[in-house]
Amino acid sequence: MRAKVEASLAQDLYRRAGILTFRAIQFSCALMLVPAATLHAAITGLAAVGIEEDALIKAAGLTRDQLAAPFAMAPVTAIEAVWARAAELDPRPELILRAGRGLPLGTMRVLDTLAVSAPTLGASLDDGIRLFRFATVTLHIEATRPTDALGEVSVEILTAPPFPRLPYGEAWALAVVISRMRAGIPDLPLTRAVVSPPVGRDLVAAADALGVDIQHMEVSDTHSGFSFPARYDAAPLRSSDPGLYGLISATAEQIIADAYGRSPLTFAIRRALPDAIAAGAFGVQDIAASLGLSSRSLQRHLAAEETSFRAVLDGHRHDAACRRLQGTRQSIGEIAAEVGYRDQAVFSRAFQRWTGTTPSAWRKANAPRLAA
Repeated sequence: MRAKVEASLAQDLYRRAGILTFRAIQFSCALMLVPAATLHAAITGLAAVGIEEDALIKAAGLTRDQLAAPFAMAPVTAIEAVWARAAELDPRPELILRAGRGLPLGTMRVLDTLAVSAPTLGASLDDGIRLFRFATVTLHIEATRPTDALGEVSVEILTAPPFPRLPYGEAWALAVVISRMRAGIPDLPLTRAVVSPPVGRDLVAAADALGVDIQHMEVSDTHSGFSFPARYDAAPLRSSDPGLYGLISATAEQIIADAYGRSPLTFAIRRALPDAIAAGAFGVQDIAASLGLSSRSLQRHLAAEETSFRAVLDGHRHDAACRRLQGTRQSIGEIAAEVGYRDQAVFSRAFQRWTGTTPSAWRKANAPRLAA
């Protein structure tokens, strides 16, 4: 499902504007984190349209092993650095749209599996909306459906509050979502496409990259998105696989209920804590800075989610300690250190507060039952 890449004249304006945009937002989101897998997908998509992969990895400041690590996090500035380097190597304003559209099917793993195995286009879209939060905690997708099949389904991609807007991230997500929907229905028409100003400087090129009529292209200072005729919402996918879809969809729903629910900032903090604890910088100020927020703002938003930083940190430590106690032969002291306690006695008291028993007693009671 790789889009045909058409050659175009290099535009120095794009290079200058792209780097200026990168510099303008670099400081506002300097330590915000995203899954390394998302960064890896961005590099893969850019490589698919002819950008030198080694140059992009170098710009990201990470190794190939770090990019491939399943649960690793990376700073948003790494993605912005990759976009800026890509703009230097290929200054087409529609480059990010082409890279997203050219991202090989399967790179997004669960998202791609659901996209092509869903029974209908609408189901594929809904699954993408639910699971996209695992690709980036900084963006979210909303879909508005009409009351009848004669209208249009409108999809918006926005930067999730309280994070600053990431226009290149929106453009990337826009192209990826559209390409996955067209993997199921190749002739899906778009009645409207909305892009951010840095990407919309050449609307003709953007329209060509997205496969939409130029008359239906728009530029917005608030969001990116697209619309398609509502009659396609219930259209069956030719690649539908009910068995595979049922298994993956049910598992994904459980993951969302357990890990994300209605608490996006809590989820973002839980994603950031493992690396932060390993680095020894996991206080409220450290985590707030890593998400591009002030400590006061982070606490205020957590209060809106009916929790606190201490509760989120304790929940992570509790879960991580239980996994290690049950699944490893590590000593209590080693586990205490891995979840951020310098003193084993302090860890034991905290664990007893969480569970009502000691780490040793909990491990004994919850040892895996092996078949005879």
